[in-house]
Amino acid sequence: HDSRDVVLPLSTDLLVDTVTERLPNNSKLLHLAAVGSQAKGVASAASDIDFYALVVHSHDDYLLQRVKSQHKTQLEVAGITVEGTIFDILQVYEYILESKSQIPYELFEGIQVLSSTESNQVKSIWKRAYQYAPMIRHASGNLCAYQKRKFTHGSVKPGYTSRKKALEAVHHALQLIFLDGNK
Repeated sequence: HDSRDVVLPLSTDLLVDTVTERLPNNSKLLHLAAVGSQAKGVASAASDIDFYALVVHSHDDYLLQRVKSQHKTQLEVAGITVEGTIFDILQVYEYILESKSQIPYELFEGIQVLSSTESNQVKSIWKRAYQYAPMIRHASGNLCAYQKRKFTHGSVKPGYTSRKKALEAVHHALQLIFLDGNK
């Protein structure tokens, strides 16, 4: 499944405008990606839109240590719940260098709603510097955890069906293939 084939139930321009309104003062949106079930093509009618945003702050905010490495936000847009995390660029660089997080993978391989020259440079660094072995172990662990879950008919919680659990397991398996092929 290619996330570029997925259509969001919301205008990308409206999503960009809404997220931009929620940005911290003196920050610039560099990259916005839809992640979660919408990006994986397994969204139910009740699914919200999850996003990751990459921002850079003003020089003064960095010098005066007024920058939060990340913050979560939730809003309602055209009757759809939109929730996500806004990451400072330095936090994403740290994730890339330590290869301890799947956030750069989700950020750059989710549905690309907005990108910039700066975010394309970060993505290029991620592709060159990423240490795939730790991420392969992480994805393998996630896959094993999903395989151990009991699959039931009906929902365990609203919008979370056995089909969705199975597709999440397949997603982790495909992630392993992606990671293995890009070592």
